[in-house]
Amino acid sequence: MTDLNEKKSASYYLYLTALVVSFVSFLMSRLRYLDIPLDRDEGTYLYMGKMFMRGFKPYVDFYEIKPPGIFFAYGIFDLIFGYNNILLHVGLVLMQIGIGVLIYKLGQALCNNSQNSFIAAAIYFQLVLITNFVGFAILSEYFFIAMILLSLFFITKLKPGKNTRQLLWAGFFFGFAAMVRQHAIYFIVPVLFLLITTLKTNKNDVLKGIGMFTIGGLCLILPLIGYISIIGSFDEMIDWIWIKPSGTYLSTISWASGKLYLISFLQSVFRTYWPLFIFPGLGIILAAGSYFIKGSNKAAATFLLLFFIFSFFSTFPGYRFYGHYWLMVIPSVAMLSGNLIPLIVKNVKVNIVLAISLLFLIFYQINTTKNVNYIAKVSDVYRFVYGANPNFALDRMITYLNRKLQVNDKIYVFGSEPQVYYECDKILNIPHVYVGFLHIPSKEYLQYQKDTKQFLEKNKPEYLIHIQNSISINMKDESDHFLYNWIFTFEMINYHQVGVAEMDKNNVPSYFFDNDALRYKTLTDNYIIIYKRNE
Repeated sequence: MTDLNEKKSASYYLYLTALVVSFVSFLMSRLRYLDIPLDRDEGTYLYMGKMFMRGFKPYVDFYEIKPPGIFFAYGIFDLIFGYNNILLHVGLVLMQIGIGVLIYKLGQALCNNSQNSFIAAAIYFQLVLITNFVGFAILSEYFFIAMILLSLFFITKLKPGKNTRQLLWAGFFFGFAAMVRQHAIYFIVPVLFLLITTLKTNKNDVLKGIGMFTIGGLCLILPLIGYISIIGSFDEMIDWIWIKPSGTYLSTISWASGKLYLISFLQSVFRTYWPLFIFPGLGIILAAGSYFIKGSNKAAATFLLLFFIFSFFSTFPGYRFYGHYWLMVIPSVAMLSGNLIPLIVKNVKVNIVLAISLLFLIFYQINTTKNVNYIAKVSDVYRFVYGANPNFALDRMITYLNRKLQVNDKIYVFGSEPQVYYECDKILNIPHVYVGFLHIPSKEYLQYQKDTKQFLEKNKPEYLIHIQNSISINMKDESDHFLYNWIFTFEMINYHQVGVAEMDKNNVPSYFFDNDALRYKTLTDNYIIIYKRNE
């Protein structure tokens, strides 16, 4: 608990000022991004969350390689914020603020000092603005890390005596995290360490505490798994979340290639944002040095180091090191930034210097990144982040499509952009929403292509959206071209163009609709065409 009578020194107000400046700059940047288009991951989980809440069978009517809790989390999020893109991103900003509050609260609880919490939260609100982490998208890492932090928060609320409620809630949120992403396995060690050190009164209390924590986790896990079993998709769930990811479903990356990408990615981050890592660096040094400093909080230091180490290694599965994976690491880095500095540095003058330094670093970072975060056109930043992905051009095409669609119209997307189904409020009556997945060689992929062909021949949806984009199509050298070769003839015989977006070499689209689209001939291999079925 924080000492409410904590002396309000000059450094206290300087750290508080740093937090306020950081938070205001965060809001100013994030509010600019509220109406950005949804990307592939956002569209996938929002679409599948909506299907889950409407009673469709996970892993049968739709599939993903994540546990079923991710559909539940996104389904709830959609129910609350899913009225338009702006409200969805308002929900994201609120979730980011909530994570910042949890980081602040954990800092108070761990070190009994508000100043370290000001530092941690201030660094967090700057780290989440780093463009490389794609922090403006509604990504599953936010749901996951929020659940981990809530679990830790309730553990810090344990007191001598009855702790049943806190333990159950701590376990519940950790169980929720495990049902959102398999990465929860990496966080077991720091979470259990904090639980055991908090319940260190005697061995029986520790064992009972772990037992209650486990029961809390099962309070969500068992109902979810039970529901999946009752509706008859348990075997399919095991196949998708366990067998396929470890088999040929995902393309593999060697450690040699992954290491090069990891180094390149970290270099790109540190090249621009190095000032933000000065305080975390000091935090790591002081955490390690706390074992040699008399009177330091060694338990807190150990927890922070474990939290950082294991969250860092949570980015390693698959060796892809995508930018958004690092959203799971940011809280531990932020907490290391300040949770030990004011505690160890008792000298008032030194603490003031540190506070001024933090304020200077935040102003420096705001000035350095002002173009990306506060001045540049959001559309330019968005295209820079997503490169050749068709998300930006697709946004206007979806707007056009929504004006034309009738209630009973069906659509099909030949591409890997489920956000079209989500934003048009249409359900695809076949589970294969990713054409890119159908081109990754596996024992089932050719059958999936044949299933899709039969579905289209039988149903002939009113609108067919063809996304001719290398990332969306995801064709490999060894891929079977069965569906790809067939789709063009099918479109030519049964459909006509009503909308075209063709991207130039800078991925800037030109749009053509209705009669203009009908006459337009594509010039590149990077375009989107909306086809309407012939009468």
